[in-house]
Parts: sequence; structure tokens; C-alpha cells
Amino acid sequence: MSDVIEFGGVRIGDRGRLLVPGAEALGGEPVPMLRSTFADVDDRSRNWVYRIRAAVVLVRTADWRLMRAIGGLRSALGGTKADLVWKTGSVVRITWPDARLDAIRPSLPDDRRSAGFDANLVLEFTSAADPE
Repeated sequence: MSDVIEFGGVRIGDRGRLLVPGAEALGGEPVPMLRSTFADVDDRSRNWVYRIRAAVVLVRTADWRLMRAIGGLRSALGGTKADLVWKTGSVVRITWPDARLDAIRPSLPDDRRSAGFDANLVLEFTSAADPE
């Protein structure tokens, strides 16, 4: 069984693997305040986002088809928010709700090593919601 990535119910590529997501603070450095060294931030506030990279393989017979597939992904998925789902066969492994596609780029050697296969592309997503 191979792993697949779906975004908004659309299967991305012919095979995929989510790479290690990183949590990133939205705020800057702590701001000094009167009698305090840190700004007062409500713990219930969503001040973190997740940056999720998905390495995918697009199996195509010619370069122009690959380029057309990439262009189609960008126009169909860019700017919208949807669930990012990682599946093995029909089993859902993890879901990132309300993710947004931020970038599509060629994979680098480090991406290919992390994915464990020779990926064509890395898609970068952002989500402000915890995974399910």
C-alpha cells in the first residue's frame, strides 16, 4: 500500500508522504513591559501555525505533462483552505484541518531522504489548527 496525500478531497500526485511538520510562532520577540520582561499573551490565543511539507511523486511520461499538472495544482488549490489528509490505502493517518497551499517547489536531496523515495515535488502548507 502506498501513502497518498489529499487536499480538499483532491489526490495530490501518485504517491506522497508528509514530512515532519514544524510549529512556528506568529508573534515576534517578547516585548518588555512595565515590571515584566515578557508581553502578556493569553494562552487560549492561536499564536502558532504549523508548516507542513508534503513530498509527492507525479508519474508522467513527458516533462510538458508534469508542468501542466503542476500548473493545474496551483490554479486549483492555491489560495483556498481545505483539509490536508495523509492516507495509507483507505486508512486516514492524520488530518490537518483548514490548511492552505503556500508553495510548490522541486524537491531537494534532503526532501527525498526524509520522504524515503525519489519525490518530484514538495508542497508546503500552513495550518492554524491542531492535527486530528
